[in-house]
Amino acid sequence: MSSAASEPGLPGSARGRVTVGDSVLQLGRPAGTVISSGDAAGADDLPELVDALAEDDGKAPDAAEHGVGTDAEAVVERASDVTAQVERANTLFTEVADGNLSAYDVKDEVDVLLGLLGRLDREGRFREVLAVARALSGLLGLVRRWLELVRSLRTALGAAEKVGDLDAVGWAEHELGSLHLVAGHAAVAERRLGQAREIRQRLGDRDGLAVTDHNLQALCRMLRRLLRDGRLTQDDEADQGPRYRRVITLVVAALLLVGGGVAGAVIRGSGGHATHNPHVPGNPGAPTPAGGGPTPGNGGNPTADQTAPNVNISKPGSGSYPATNVPPFTGTAGLAPGDLPTVTVAITPSGPVASRPSEASLAAFTTSSTTTPTTATPPTTGPTTTTSTTTTTAPPPPPCGSPSPLQATVQSDGTWDAGSPQGLIAGCQYVAVASQSDQTGHTGESDSVTLTIVRK
Repeated sequence: MSSAASEPGLPGSARGRVTVGDSVLQLGRPAGTVISSGDAAGADDLPELVDALAEDDGKAPDAAEHGVGTDAEAVVERASDVTAQVERANTLFTEVADGNLSAYDVKDEVDVLLGLLGRLDREGRFREVLAVARALSGLLGLVRRWLELVRSLRTALGAAEKVGDLDAVGWAEHELGSLHLVAGHAAVAERRLGQAREIRQRLGDRDGLAVTDHNLQALCRMLRRLLRDGRLTQDDEADQGPRYRRVITLVVAALLLVGGGVAGAVIRGSGGHATHNPHVPGNPGAPTPAGGGPTPGNGGNPTADQTAPNVNISKPGSGSYPATNVPPFTGTAGLAPGDLPTVTVAITPSGPVASRPSEASLAAFTTSSTTTPTTATPPTTGPTTTTSTTTTTAPPPPPCGSPSPLQATVQSDGTWDAGSPQGLIAGCQYVAVASQSDQTGHTGESDSVTLTIVRK
């Protein structure tokens, strides 16, 4: 390993480097790990990473996966200052990257940090889980503890989804996708890196987008090598050809969004031809094609998929729900080639519910009295009388806020589960719509669901 690594054109610098197989992992950038080409010096380490990634089945891990033994747990109980532990992890990373400490030297402290991560996850302290997991990721990579790294990243992904932290979801997807890239798992790498790219583009995260695009291009170069060597066309197994042909299609489509140059090189390197269409949806100034021309974003192919994904919300239905007991949003999504494996549920407030105030709320009304003098009409003579007018001001409607959108990964059977929304206000009404996009820029939307939030 070596320190102070850098990659031209990418934000920040990597403090440490690890060679695995024929790839180099540049570690320490806040935006995520960068993969570059190397020699085969780390080939002996590759099987361990491949075995560790067998646990990345797309489901959130159990907190019990992080158990590190009774002694370590006892130490963790005394490590109440999470911030201090995060700083310690960062210090250990620097010391190992600079060659001042070895993997053996930091083994016990790494075990303590892993125990802390597991305890925080079990206690539901998900923000702190994310802080510890980010600090641990580079260190675990430097000391080549691949199984613990994969588990910690999956725990971070689950925590980020629970608190709705899209930035952290994008980071965890990028890290897992990068590891699958090094292991040669092209389909999983494309899926995870593609999800990271979609999130980072939506958030306007330029630094994150730059490193994810870099690794997608590295994935495309890997596929070009496999094509050149004939390893994508061999049919030693019945499903080898179709599986890899699907991977090529997905990666080419993803890289058309990145820039298209590398994707075109993949096809040309295989003896075919590819034309990059610079007017992919989302590019500023993209003109509308003339009548009869190909649709922008389909790579110039007029026969490409022109249909938006078919996404639906199965539950919950429109109705009234307590603020603390809104059912999880579930449904079905498109599985056509090119459909992205992510569903987003946008929840928009439509305003407070119009209803008669309760007796309790009436008690909180503001009441003001004004007295108006009235003079008796002649010929009546007598004292001046007064009348009292009372004005009651209704309480202001509740602030309904803007709940964070939910996200879900589409499963192999086309179903998705985005969980329950947080932060809905009693007395407000919300409209929820699920959406799913495809690689050519089409976006499908579900029918809307109206939620009326009531008190228990």
